[in-house]
Amino acid sequence: MAEENIKFLKEGLEHKKQTRPHVFIMGHGLWNDLDKEKTYAWVEQVEDILTDHMPYLHEPGALFPRLFMTPSAAGEKKPEIFVARQGNIALSKFEHAVGPWIKNRDMDFLGTYNMTIQTNNADGTYVSYMCVRKTCTDMSTDTVE
Repeated sequence: MAEENIKFLKEGLEHKKQTRPHVFIMGHGLWNDLDKEKTYAWVEQVEDILTDHMPYLHEPGALFPRLFMTPSAAGEKKPEIFVARQGNIALSKFEHAVGPWIKNRDMDFLGTYNMTIQTNNADGTYVSYMCVRKTCTDMSTDTVE
């Protein structure tokens, strides 16, 4: 993980025990081309940072709820250059490989591929809240940025 991201994460953590539980949601993007080993290392690094800065998460009976979310399905406008590494077949294989590993770490797992496969998205990569709430054609463009 980049140093600036580590710094940002650490600055956002509470060092003293809170009265209400923290919930940690790890949303996985396409930053590593769905490389499982890099994903495993990233999850372990994030969890190490969390438990180092919040040692009370290791106490007996402590709540440490974590959710891991995969990227959404690729849309029809996904640029061909990315389809082999980040397309729907790669996403499906990624979910099936990473899901059991995540669950073995006592984390909840939300694979979003099936949930988003029939969603239209403006650029072929990102599904936004607006796409779910309205039709994506209301905000689509012909360019990919």
